[in-house]
Amino acid sequence: MNWRWDQGRLEYFRVQNIRKIACVLAQFDGATLAAGDILREPLHAGTGLLYPPENDPRYKIWRNFGRVFGQQLLATKIDDRLYVTEICRNLANQNESITDEQYIQFWIKRYASPSPSFEGYDRDSRPVFPFCAVIKLALSRLSRGGSPVKAEDAVAYLIGNNVTGEEALGYYLSLRPSNLQLPSERVRQIREMIAVLGQIPFLKWESSGLSIDRSALGPSFEADIMAYATPEPREPRLEKAEEILNQGSMNNILLPTPELPESSPDELSFLEGSRKRVTHIRIERSGRLRQIYMKKAENPSLCNMCTMDTRLTYPWTNMLIEVHHLLPLGSLLKVQSTTTSIRDVVGICPSCHKATHQFYKVWLSNRGLDDFRNESEAIQVFQEAKNSVVLAA
Repeated sequence: MNWRWDQGRLEYFRVQNIRKIACVLAQFDGATLAAGDILREPLHAGTGLLYPPENDPRYKIWRNFGRVFGQQLLATKIDDRLYVTEICRNLANQNESITDEQYIQFWIKRYASPSPSFEGYDRDSRPVFPFCAVIKLALSRLSRGGSPVKAEDAVAYLIGNNVTGEEALGYYLSLRPSNLQLPSERVRQIREMIAVLGQIPFLKWESSGLSIDRSALGPSFEADIMAYATPEPREPRLEKAEEILNQGSMNNILLPTPELPESSPDELSFLEGSRKRVTHIRIERSGRLRQIYMKKAENPSLCNMCTMDTRLTYPWTNMLIEVHHLLPLGSLLKVQSTTTSIRDVVGICPSCHKATHQFYKVWLSNRGLDDFRNESEAIQVFQEAKNSVVLAA
């Protein structure tokens, strides 16, 4: 059993970008792909992503990125026509679309290997749900110190033991490493597959591995995670294209609602019942996230908003600064190569942090929005808040 993944496409698997891609693809449902590279310009304009190679007519977008769209469970090609899945149409429908977190839940439960996006798809082979298997392995490690699940662990514990992702948690607790080794290129592919899961609110990607952030979930966290990582297999279709449409069907899908820790009244007044934003705040308060920021930031005691050096003002403190996500929750910590990036977060003092979320509340309410619509808007509003700060003379 070898998991396959499209290496080097990590940016395209960020959920916010997947939604943008879905919006474009849905416009071309049923369109012929034989008449030219009809997707290139719309995808450029709609997503802001690059789709190399740019100037070679032999490499149409579908030739180079069709596998990506299939892995995202968004679209396939039948008789040179593009057909989108039900989940793609739902993501593109702004009036009825599911949330980013719901899409991730759907994706985890449905994505099976070997993926019909790749050659060698065989409907008679037993499906493997790699995302579910990784999450369950991470959960099983909580009682043993919570060491991150790395690509090498996936090879030795999961692939080498023919794990399918459908097993009970007790099975993962008893797993022992196999002697399986894969070429370094395949290990890098698996690393990027695992990194995608870092977008889940209760998971953390750091030190080239994935672990569970216990603080982001409530007391029933084990049951919540198991519900999250329980596959929803479907009767496989004979043809690859039909199987992509099958996996992307939303019929009979059950999406769990993890229980989050109780929130304070000031948080709830901003969140207006939004579980997503509660989780966002919980993750910002994660001690592990703050430790990473303190280690990597150039001046970790300096508030990015009011410019106060908290260590000078309060010399008895060491880690007063809090970490604030510039981007919406779906971004979490942006994963690049084998390191955790802090480009998407800033350090601000507790007062500025609370004031920033209050600024967001007013800004969103004035526009009738529940959340930011894209990354650039979130960054822009943070800058507006920062520019509105009145500094003491």
